[in-house]
Amino acid sequence: AEVQDLRLQHLVVWAKHFLDDVDIANRQYLDQIAQRLVESRQHEKAFDYSAGIRTLSQIPESMRDVVIGGDEETVTQALTRLSQKQQEIRSTERKIKISLKTRSFDKLLPEVEKFLKLDPTRVDMLRLREQLITRSLKLEEVRDECYGAAEKAFAIQDYSGCLELLNKIDPSMDDADTLLLKINASDAIEKVQRMDRQISLAVEAKQFDGLLMLVDQYLALRSNDEQRKQLRQLLLQRNSDQKLKVVENGNKFVGFLQRVDFANSIEYLKRVAKTFCAARISILWKSADGQATGSQKFYAIAKIVGIILLMCIGLAFVIGLNGVAYRTEKQASIEEALRRKDYEAVLDIDPRNEQALAMRNNQVSMTKREETEEKRIFAKNDLVNKGDHNDRRRIWSNQSYNSRIEWVVNDSWREVENLTGVTRWHFRELSRTDEYLELQLIERSQTIRFYPDKAEVLNNGKWEWISNGKWESQ
Repeated sequence: AEVQDLRLQHLVVWAKHFLDDVDIANRQYLDQIAQRLVESRQHEKAFDYSAGIRTLSQIPESMRDVVIGGDEETVTQALTRLSQKQQEIRSTERKIKISLKTRSFDKLLPEVEKFLKLDPTRVDMLRLREQLITRSLKLEEVRDECYGAAEKAFAIQDYSGCLELLNKIDPSMDDADTLLLKINASDAIEKVQRMDRQISLAVEAKQFDGLLMLVDQYLALRSNDEQRKQLRQLLLQRNSDQKLKVVENGNKFVGFLQRVDFANSIEYLKRVAKTFCAARISILWKSADGQATGSQKFYAIAKIVGIILLMCIGLAFVIGLNGVAYRTEKQASIEEALRRKDYEAVLDIDPRNEQALAMRNNQVSMTKREETEEKRIFAKNDLVNKGDHNDRRRIWSNQSYNSRIEWVVNDSWREVENLTGVTRWHFRELSRTDEYLELQLIERSQTIRFYPDKAEVLNNGKWEWISNGKWESQ
């Protein structure tokens, strides 16, 4: 309708074009916002986040959440993204400056790489990255050189020299090989020192019984120790002399016994007992020694004679033959087989040996328990087909470090040194497949997989070789 009031006639033209003018102004303002967004992105591409933020800050807050044309990002979203990048680059630069000030270079290169992704135009950061890469290459070269020399030092049993070389490697360059060699060298030093103290104390106290085995274990780790080599020869000679003394005293015992000379036969029987089994015989001997007459004393020691004959002299004394040496050798074979826990060899020599019979019974019971536990593990891990319990992987021979990883019970495993028989590490079984068996090294919280020809350790998300070996056939 036309305006009739003459007082409003001057507004007629303005009112007619008002809505069009508002629409034109709005489109022009939206075009300015779109232009600001394009300009801010150009600043972002040039890694000038501050300029991009300044450009978008000129837009009133009331218009920052308006969607412009086909652009899905609003001004608020763009400002948030640019502010986050600016904050991240400032934070990263502060960390880099602190690391440079404290000379903490180990984890500096990843921070520099992170900074350059946000701003690759910084010449100082580009130069710093090149310096860090050069440093890393030099440290790797030092590591490889020191590790090779340390392996040679370990091979010639120079464990201190091996450890000294490994300590020259920068901690940031340590890998599974260097750490394992460092552990082995430290363990060898500790064992050598401990066994050396034990040997010295035994020699000082003149306790030579059983010392030869300890000396052999020591020489397996320190074969160039001339003093211990001489001690070993003396111990071997001592053992030989003892055997000869037993033979000599045994012959005299038989001679006096044949002449019914009880006093002298008892005397030489005492000497035999003192040499090999004095601790057990002396108690019975005191009881027999209280008998009044020689004949009574002789019959009283009949049980002692039987014990001595069974333990160290042999049946030759019973029949009066010159067979003491044979019995001594037979007893030594029994003792050696018992140390090896080879009850079958003992029973071949002495079918009534109580210790061997007990070992056999325990072995049968243990085998049944092992089979039961083995089936339980297979069922627990769901790693074998139903009813299939033929996985006999129980011993993995570590050819690189002369040890073996062997199953103990349930999901427990251990690593044992072949030379000394000492347990080095303890493991817990995690899983097994046809290809590998996966264990957790409890002391170091590491995961290791044992394959038919090698072992690998999980290091920073990657499986790395640590040694060669194989599964022993069962």
